[in-house]
Amino acid sequence: MRFAGTAGGSILRSLGVVFAVVFLCTIQGRADTTLDEGAGGSTSEAAIALPSGGQVSLQEIITDYSVSGLILRFRFVQDRFDPARIDQDALSEDLLHLCDALAVPHVASTGISPGQIVISLADQPSEFAVADPNIRQVFEAFTIRDDRCIWEMF
Repeated sequence: MRFAGTAGGSILRSLGVVFAVVFLCTIQGRADTTLDEGAGGSTSEAAIALPSGGQVSLQEIITDYSVSGLILRFRFVQDRFDPARIDQDALSEDLLHLCDALAVPHVASTGISPGQIVISLADQPSEFAVADPNIRQVFEAFTIRDDRCIWEMF
């Protein structure tokens, strides 16, 4: 059936455009989320202890999509964080701890199945995907297997 040039055609074209925009935003977009207490997590203001003795706070969780699937990005902040002054083994242990202690329970409570978890740690809050040479940060990628985070090489 063809509606071109009719009121029905205009409505259908408009609905098609709206559907396409919503679809693209869903596939390529991002949704910000926060952990809730029931998810075994924390709010962004709460301090989270690390195995190295430091403390971080959760800035945000971003649900991101790529051609390889769903990605959950857990973004943490630690005052005076300087990756050049931290033992790399301790830093790796801290990032794995954040994944196991926060990402795994969050995924279990939401029932989603991400293809990848990215844990990032920075010295100050920042806008996602905006380059800022004044911000020091590190990030690692993980997959969840048998309720454990497995480090993945980028």
